[in-house]
Amino acid sequence: MKINSPPSMLSAQRKVENEIESKKGQLREVAKLYEGEFLKEMVRQMRKNVGESGFIEKGMAEKIFEGELDNKYVESWTEHGGVGLADMIYDQLIERYGSHLGIPKETSPQESPAKASQGLAIYGANRKSNP
Repeated sequence: MKINSPPSMLSAQRKVENEIESKKGQLREVAKLYEGEFLKEMVRQMRKNVGESGFIEKGMAEKIFEGELDNKYVESWTEHGGVGLADMIYDQLIERYGSHLGIPKETSPQESPAKASQGLAIYGANRKSNP
């Protein structure tokens, strides 16, 4: 015999699930922003360490364009998955603040053996094609 829940219970449950998903989405966006800022700073420091030839000095416009180009690179990287830093930040935010926000603990990619083995398989395939 199946017992049906009242519609008001289902509606309340959906509302809670939607709130949890909304909070998770906000945390994911924050993690992506942190990753983007980290990558911007990394690129900026890399540019500082690359010496100029001195043959032709860069003008102000070229320096501005170079900075904007670097920002577009970083934006593209983060849109296409970044370097994995956002995932780690998200997992740590969930672990540290999830219970305070009412988000149940979930299995992170680092804890999932299937995801880990999938990542290793992709890494191995890439190494074989690019020795």
